[in-house]
Amino acid sequence: MQERRRAALRGPTAVKRPKAEDTGGVEHRGLALRLRQLESEGRKGSAAYRDASEKHAEALHRRLRELGCDLSAQELKTLNKPDNEGEIALHKVVYEYFALASGARGQTTLKRMEHCVRKARALCEAGAKVNHKNKYGDSPLLAAAQTDAAEIAKILLEFKADLAVKNRQGYAPLLMAASENRAAVAAVIVPAMAASHKKQALDALSGGYAALHWACINNSPKLVQTLLKHKADKNVRTDPDQQTPLMKAAAYGSAAAVEQLLRARCDATATDADGRTALHHAAKNKATLCVQLLISTGVPTDVVDHHNQKAIFYAAVAKSRSCVTAISAATPNFAATPDAAKVKLLMEGKRIAADDDDDDPMHDANLFGGCFAAAGCF
Repeated sequence: MQERRRAALRGPTAVKRPKAEDTGGVEHRGLALRLRQLESEGRKGSAAYRDASEKHAEALHRRLRELGCDLSAQELKTLNKPDNEGEIALHKVVYEYFALASGARGQTTLKRMEHCVRKARALCEAGAKVNHKNKYGDSPLLAAAQTDAAEIAKILLEFKADLAVKNRQGYAPLLMAASENRAAVAAVIVPAMAASHKKQALDALSGGYAALHWACINNSPKLVQTLLKHKADKNVRTDPDQQTPLMKAAAYGSAAAVEQLLRARCDATATDADGRTALHHAAKNKATLCVQLLISTGVPTDVVDHHNQKAIFYAAVAKSRSCVTAISAATPNFAATPDAAKVKLLMEGKRIAADDDDDDPMHDANLFGGCFAAAGCF
């Protein structure tokens, strides 16, 4: 009685509708498995094989019609046949989607993009090889990562696309997405990697950089957020320069990324292979906002790198008055220090005379030579 009352209060029980991908997919996949079994038994020409083949074709077409994208007999016949570039139909639908996304976004274009997504699913349902590589070593998922085809990437992952596959340049899907600044598709790939216990791969290097380095270089706050949320190493180092994501963000003036990393409590005092901190990198590249953000957290301003230089000297050589002002203001009694006179001369573009001490940090440094040359130590 009480149970009936509770049920009445809850209201009528909702009918659980099956997901679209489950309504017809099971039948044709089961028949495809049966066909492979008969083939393995050497019964390809048998009546049982012909019967299963006919039923499979009918079930597959029913499923494709459910998806709103039936495939022609020719499309099914050439499903996994590569062209001169080594690409199969799955690659081509990804590139078609990208071409449409790169143009004007009218209603017609959006409908064609939606059709590309439906066709990608149809191709996968029909048995397209989701890990087939073209002549450049790119799988369809790598192609989707390169072109930010996030909706298609979701489908490829449903059909077990390999998250660790690498192309001839050594890029896996996540690194491809990060290096190309494709935040939308990265937001699909990163959670999939975390869910498949491939968290360590979030910090994998290719060309010496991890995904988080690329996110900072490309000034992509969304991608930085996605990576940090899924526990990417916020202090991962480049190889061989040993630079952290914070250093890359500072060097490229990616203030939003600097702020995100600082909030995530990254190591703001870390030094790279040249002994430089993120503050050195920000100062050299005239990234005033990054300098201000770093100083606001209390990073030391007097760190000397392996070339005997402080961040303020790089700012002075770059003639960034705003960076010099920010750093000097954070340095106690800066005006009374020997550095003040050197900074003044550097801001004026003058050569620094050698002191009695040959190890003087500014010995023979000027705008045209040493570490302060235009193509100097950075």
